[in-house]
Amino acid sequence: MWLCWHCGCNFEKNDPGDTKCPECGKNAISVPSFFGTGLIISVLLVGCQPEENPNVGAITFGVIGMLITSIFLIILSIKAKELNKKWLKAHKKKNKAANSQKSQIIKENKSVFTKYGKVSELSPFISMGKSNGENVRFDIKPDREIEIEYQDASGEITRRCITAQIIETAWGGLVIKAFCHLRGGQRSFKLENIHRLYENGHEINIVDWLEQIGFSQNRRVKKRIAKEKLSAMVDKMSNTALDEFIKNSN
Repeated sequence: MWLCWHCGCNFEKNDPGDTKCPECGKNAISVPSFFGTGLIISVLLVGCQPEENPNVGAITFGVIGMLITSIFLIILSIKAKELNKKWLKAHKKKNKAANSQKSQIIKENKSVFTKYGKVSELSPFISMGKSNGENVRFDIKPDREIEIEYQDASGEITRRCITAQIIETAWGGLVIKAFCHLRGGQRSFKLENIHRLYENGHEINIVDWLEQIGFSQNRRVKKRIAKEKLSAMVDKMSNTALDEFIKNSN
């Protein structure tokens, strides 16, 4: 990390020859370089005098130059340290505010996600990949270009343009396999992590979109959802109701 002597910021140098500060735009090492050069010249004036006939004026000038440049370099170091402390404090505060804003966005998106009822409506679809049973694979024909607000494993939410191609059960849930234009490659997106879905510039409920593309009407999908609902119903039955159910099923 480099220190800018003008504003006190720390920055990484991408180009070895570039010492321009990204914060203030000035040459980060111009001031210490100037006085450093002066110190070197002063030392040379004193040290390079012949022993037999030294130039007293040059030696005096060199000594004075060494003292002045040394004092200025010390003052600059103290000043740069103080500026750096202020910058670090402001930088920490800025990062804290940015993280707080990011957390707020995630919180708001989660509340919107729940508000529209997408989580509860998606439950039958999500559970398809979490329980044992016949895997579902649905080819989206033709491919659909959509935009999604997606939350990744780290909690970060990004808006991506994707070309949806396949819906299938994987990773303990239902996923959309698609070409991600943001990443420039094939990706799989868990349905439960999609906060919002847009098609042709308009937001659409995910469950409604699944119905539009024919996924909800797929026989295998209907069969799996029916099994999930039936299994959940049976789990909640009392022993008496279960016995009655078995008796009527024969």
